[in-house]
Amino acid sequence: MASSPNTHHGTYSAVSAANPNLAFLCGPDGDSRASHTSNEREKIVQMFNNPASNLDCLVLNMSLSSAGLNLHKCCRRGLILQYPWNWPTVLQTMGRLFRIGANKVVDWTILHVTSTVYDVMEDRINRKYCEQLQVGSSHPHLYQGTASPTYGSIRDYAADLWSAV
Repeated sequence: MASSPNTHHGTYSAVSAANPNLAFLCGPDGDSRASHTSNEREKIVQMFNNPASNLDCLVLNMSLSSAGLNLHKCCRRGLILQYPWNWPTVLQTMGRLFRIGANKVVDWTILHVTSTVYDVMEDRINRKYCEQLQVGSSHPHLYQGTASPTYGSIRDYAADLWSAV
């Protein structure tokens, strides 16, 4: 799964030459916008999830595939070609293959090219996600079902938030 048109275009060229049994949920020109109708998209997903189908590979754009798409029936290997700008999108994308109670191991590979802008992107999304986890863990009342304290202003809330850090 990739998140930019350029990555998609390169993927299309390389993968389509190596494997004719594939489908794309965006145009082969790498356009990240959906080029299929919802009916066409559903048909492609059903074909991919059908064990009798000869479709071996489904190339998706991360923005089109991170939610509302179930690929767990016939797929247990995923490959992320490019980082999005946040980890929740990566986790949501990975969730397309993982299912509670599944008995098959799911294998995800995230490609990373060192000494490129991806180092900067990875650093930023890691820092951002760590901050999100830290904020969430400093408010146990949000997760335990207890009443949230009442704040007089946003400044009071921010002061309380950072005092726990």
